[in-house]
Amino acid sequence: MKNNFKLFQNRELSYLDFNHRILLLAEDKNVPLMERLKFLQIFDNNLDEFFMIRVGSIFDNSILHKKKTDPFTNLLYKEQLELIFEKIKDLIKEKDKILGKLLKVIGKDYIEQISLSKLDNQEYSYLKKLFEHEILPLISPQIIDKHHPFPFLKDRDLYVCVRLLPKKKESVKVGIIPTTGAFDRLIIMPAKSKTKEKIRFILAEDIILHFSHYLFSKYKIISRSLFRVTRSADLDIDEELDDNNLDMKTIMANLLQKRKKLIPVRLELYKSGDTHQTINYLSKKLSLSLSQIFVNRTNINLSFISKLLNKIDKYEHSDLFYKKIFPKIPSKMKNISMINEIANRDILLSHPFDSINPFIKLLDQAAEDNDVVSIKITLYRVAYNSQIISNLKKAADNGKDVLVVVELQARFDEQNNIEWATSLEESGCKVIYGLEGYKVHAKVLLITRKIEGNIHYISQVGTGNYNETTSKTYTDLSLMTANQEIGNDILQLFNNLCTGTLVEFTSKILTSPNILKIKLLQLISDEILIASNQQPAEIIIKCNSLQDKDIIMRLIDASNAGVKIYLIIRGICCLLPGIKGYTENIQIKSIIGPLLEHSRIYSFGVSDRKQIYISSADLMVRNMLKRIEVACPIMDHKIKNIISSLLSLYINDNTLCSQLTSDGKYVNLFYDETKVDSSTHEIRNSQDIKFHQSLETSL
Repeated sequence: MKNNFKLFQNRELSYLDFNHRILLLAEDKNVPLMERLKFLQIFDNNLDEFFMIRVGSIFDNSILHKKKTDPFTNLLYKEQLELIFEKIKDLIKEKDKILGKLLKVIGKDYIEQISLSKLDNQEYSYLKKLFEHEILPLISPQIIDKHHPFPFLKDRDLYVCVRLLPKKKESVKVGIIPTTGAFDRLIIMPAKSKTKEKIRFILAEDIILHFSHYLFSKYKIISRSLFRVTRSADLDIDEELDDNNLDMKTIMANLLQKRKKLIPVRLELYKSGDTHQTINYLSKKLSLSLSQIFVNRTNINLSFISKLLNKIDKYEHSDLFYKKIFPKIPSKMKNISMINEIANRDILLSHPFDSINPFIKLLDQAAEDNDVVSIKITLYRVAYNSQIISNLKKAADNGKDVLVVVELQARFDEQNNIEWATSLEESGCKVIYGLEGYKVHAKVLLITRKIEGNIHYISQVGTGNYNETTSKTYTDLSLMTANQEIGNDILQLFNNLCTGTLVEFTSKILTSPNILKIKLLQLISDEILIASNQQPAEIIIKCNSLQDKDIIMRLIDASNAGVKIYLIIRGICCLLPGIKGYTENIQIKSIIGPLLEHSRIYSFGVSDRKQIYISSADLMVRNMLKRIEVACPIMDHKIKNIISSLLSLYINDNTLCSQLTSDGKYVNLFYDETKVDSSTHEIRNSQDIKFHQSLETSL
């Protein structure tokens, strides 16, 4: 089939559509009021990372590969940038509108962002003294002239730019004031009375902007603006590996220093009194085109929102937040051996409804078990004060052979992982840093026991990170099993990682880059063959992103063959459904709500021949070819039924779900009589998943 560009979407524009869906939740009246503020912060943070990673990468490619086009839409990199910037300018306008309205609503009763121009004399005097005594001594203003060159601007730090008119007849000068330092950005105003009242706050940058004339007393300020620069964070590790004989940890530490000084890709301004002149000046200094400059009517950098919401009493104002989920823990777990339980049957945890504690307890017991000889695990992102790390250290202290594969290239967690790696090494763990040219994104654990001369494996495979914090808000699946074939496969994976080679063959699990994609294509082809014989055929895939073209083209073939295909894709989706003659049997939905839908599930077939895998891999080129990923088959019949029910719940969700149409738009689904909410439905409750029930009844 020739490339029909009407079937596809550009990856970058699809991501911006995803972020737009997050933004729209900030004005959804069905979303609790303070959660709407959170979605604004998520939108803002996503946009930051998009510029740092994707825009930075596209800029590089637009220079290195001027004539190369997007395989889905035939767009040149330069054309992609033009469309990206145009779309983002529209998103910023919408963000300003939504945030402005939301601040007015919450300002009536709960939280008010104040303006210095509207304060009484007493409050104004309070902030003036705060500026003079707590802020002014900690900032370093600079005028720009022959003796004071334009300063290096830190990535995403806020600055004040002032245009200055000297008292003598001289040309206009420019001053730059950093607004970050050893002081809090979020400043809560003192209560006016002892009675409880709404929270009133102001941001440090607004105070510095207002009092900036004190810093340039010899000049008249013509205009003043708040601005920040976003720099590319797209690190080229391959270049460093080629030119360096240093170890991976040292290379990553050096690259993190380089990241701080990469080229600017975006300039944002806010409260700009003289937009045109300021933009011209800053754009020249930063070598940015006008298309890379974004003027905001509301705050830039919304990271203060999370700290602000922590000031609200969530018990008194529980109606302003989503109902808190309390992960379930079986009441008798303290008295059982997780190793013995897993030896008897497979156990599935469904986070956040199930606590991660049973997994942590498994590690803790393995560290103490005399029969355990080794523990091997992959770490991508871990929590602060991680109990998992503590248990690995304890196992090493107890003489176990502990191997930890730490992925130092986990985006924005590189420094944390360098520190964890060092700490694990100092505790006696053997630490390796993956495989050259590939990120280790797989989430696997292998516990090896030796009993009466025989080797026994306990394995765990997950869709998400070994992170106690995110396990409370991310939906992920974690399978713990004593299946020896799975254990042998995982052992082979670790052996290959240790020897710097790729896995070529497995018995049960699927690994990338050599096995996973080939098997997925074959499973799709099997459904095509069954459908061609007029038998029921079905494919259900849940993941974060769909971008691999080979898989997409095979799904189109399956649709044409009559296979019913349901895709639950939270973010990027490069395929369009419902196009006659191509994708009319494909339904694509995105679910965004109180939980971050993170689990990856692949289901092929119907009834007794259904095959289900859980995986760490999204269906993107990078996951298939540039990462070490694992997909694990579900062997237990009961667990397979549980996951099938879970997939049906996602397909039938009509509350958090939006459906992709053939013209590339997402439309919300509205329920008539029966509301189906996949984030709260009782089937997601761990007792219905029967893990805890089965533990209770077995004791």
